[in-house]
Amino acid sequence: MRIGRIILILVGVILAAGLVTGAVVFSTSHKTASVTTQVPNGQTTSGVPTSAPAATSATSSTPGTNGTPTATAATGGGSDIAITAPTRAVGTPFTLRGTGDIPSGQVLVSFVLAPGTGTYFTDGPAKVNSPGNWWVPQVHLGDQSDKCSNGHTYTVLMVLMPAASSAANTAFHQGDYNASYSARDFKNIFGSFQTWKIPVTRSGSAPAGC
Repeated sequence: MRIGRIILILVGVILAAGLVTGAVVFSTSHKTASVTTQVPNGQTTSGVPTSAPAATSATSSTPGTNGTPTATAATGGGSDIAITAPTRAVGTPFTLRGTGDIPSGQVLVSFVLAPGTGTYFTDGPAKVNSPGNWWVPQVHLGDQSDKCSNGHTYTVLMVLMPAASSAANTAFHQGDYNASYSARDFKNIFGSFQTWKIPVTRSGSAPAGC
């Protein structure tokens, strides 16, 4: 009987040791399975993103030919403005026309970039002649008496800006085609605003010797 008891005690000790070992193995395995390794680009080794990368956006436009406008809204959007005319070569000055509602508290100001100079001239703000339609009565493609400018293609821009901004005050203060901005000044003053642009060719041919 005593030998039987000893055997039962030994069996109990062995079984108890086995259970403890199993629990340790299970715990270690569970902890190992829960560990993930961080890798670049905000992803884990499982391929599940832990953070989204910042969104980026860009816009592009294709220049028109023969004075045909191909206006594209700048990054930012927010309005239905479009330049609709002219669609062919024009004399100077000419009338620029467009569609879309100018948002309340904003002004739409015209500029002309002279070819090959990097110089911008302003012709003042657009006027609303009926709901959804606007125009700039006189836009100048260089000096009317300068026949050497005939046949050249200018870039006409419409810039949307807050009416109460210092940029608008600057544009209105210099609201004639003799006022000019260097490329650097134009970018610094108006570069952050939404802009539409079209190529417009001045009609006629330049005389020989130009």
